[in-house]
Amino acid sequence: MKNDIVEKIHSVGKISRIVSRIAQVVMLIGAIACLVSAVIIMFVPSDAVKSFNGEAIGKIILDEEKSKMISFADSDNEHIKFMGAEFKIDTTETVEGDSNVINIDALAINIDGRHFKLIGILLSFAGVLLCTGLYIIFVFAVRLAKTLETCESPFEENVLTAMKKFGYSFIPFGVISLGLTGISAISLILVILVVILFINIFNYGAELQQESDDTV
Repeated sequence: MKNDIVEKIHSVGKISRIVSRIAQVVMLIGAIACLVSAVIIMFVPSDAVKSFNGEAIGKIILDEEKSKMISFADSDNEHIKFMGAEFKIDTTETVEGDSNVINIDALAINIDGRHFKLIGILLSFAGVLLCTGLYIIFVFAVRLAKTLETCESPFEENVLTAMKKFGYSFIPFGVISLGLTGISAISLILVILVVILFINIFNYGAELQQESDDTV
């Protein structure tokens, strides 16, 4: 029975190593592609786009009773000027029947090639950072998979060490995601913390098992 379980662990390790290797290559290609695109965008003439104006209108309809639990201003206006361009966001709250309605009007004025270049370069470098963070994760995933391929027990010291390093390898990606996407990355941070927590629980269980075996 024990040999069957170890064989299954070896199989999982082998499959994980292959998948992680492929993911490594994909992330490396992605990082290089984003870096190349950033360089290409830098050489695009700034006057390629003379001017661009755009407007977006949206409406959010809320139940009147439930919306009372949320505090809204009657109106809110944001006006930002950047490199000759203007960005305006106007929100107003009205009542239509039994619903509260939030009207959103976003306007972009005088956006030109400089702004598109800046956005493109920033997005490209963001892609480089994200791909790099994922690449680091898969590097340690490969190392963990290799130890699982040859281990006699999942509680071996080298397996536990590789598992710890794999768990901590998520931290750089979490930091990068938090810096790029802000509060929307909080859920990812929580997932990473849960992964690290389970790994430490597993390590603690392995230590207890080892103490029990030594006692016997």
